[in-house]
Amino acid sequence: DGLTGERQEIQLLVIDLQGKVVMSERLMNEGDHLNRVIGLDRSITTGVYLLNLTVDGKTFTKRLSVL
Repeated sequence: DGLTGERQEIQLLVIDLQGKVVMSERLMNEGDHLNRVIGLDRSITTGVYLLNLTVDGKTFTKRLSVL
């Protein structure tokens, strides 16, 4: 469940632990893999964040550590 071989829109959110969205980006993907370098703004401080990827209404969340 997630990426398919079809063209899909993906919403990428980076959220701090207080729930504030610190980065938002919409991506288009073709294929069943996504390989993307995320360029974080210098205002994002060291800490733990949540990385949310939403594809076709399904949200996948991973922990992101910024060092």
